[in-house]
Amino acid sequence: MRRAKATTVATMRRATATRNRVDAVGAPPQPGEAGSEPSQFLRVEMPYNSSESLLDLGRVEPSPPPPPPAPARAPEKKGPHDLRANPKVMLAQAKRFATGVLEHYNKKKKIKFELLDAKPVIGIPEPHCCYAHINFTARSSKEDSEEQLFFAELYHCSKRRSPSGFIVTCCEPLGHDSAVGQKFGKPEGTSAVRKNADFTHCFACTNKMLHPRGEHYVAGHCNVPYAYDSMR
Repeated sequence: MRRAKATTVATMRRATATRNRVDAVGAPPQPGEAGSEPSQFLRVEMPYNSSESLLDLGRVEPSPPPPPPAPARAPEKKGPHDLRANPKVMLAQAKRFATGVLEHYNKKKKIKFELLDAKPVIGIPEPHCCYAHINFTARSSKEDSEEQLFFAELYHCSKRRSPSGFIVTCCEPLGHDSAVGQKFGKPEGTSAVRKNADFTHCFACTNKMLHPRGEHYVAGHCNVPYAYDSMR
């Protein structure tokens, strides 16, 4: 009896306290009364997983990494029977030869020349030896000097005979008659100084190689048709 009475008294006290708090704050407005307009904001209940923290809810998932770049294309390899020369190697060889030729030329001249550019060398086989013809451009040490085209012939030899591996047999600047010694593929009508040879022209080089008169260089004078075809 006493325990039931005590429980009833406690319940009545809690109800009285709740009623007093409502009276102090004010009852919620009823429909039609002032302040009963619907709120401008809509309350949305978001699902909440108790296993996630507030930091997890605001975290942005990182984007997936970009795909790896495509592998670079491997350079084309030359076959074992591909005898074509590398253009870069040919140009480097031509500049090395032209530099040696100019050093030889400048030793005999007061006005010095400096190499600008060089064209690929044309090798010319002759009995028991090998020569090379080359065109290159250079500029003198004079102020406001113009570009000068040169022709040179080299004789390949051993390093014991010459440390550079070649001997300069001809080096001449070319003028307006730079094609006077050119006779590519046209052996007919030549005046051979001796049998099967014309020392006025070069029959070995292509028409892109410019020459002085043939008396100034040694190789390329054989005027037999197709004599130099194997070297092209």
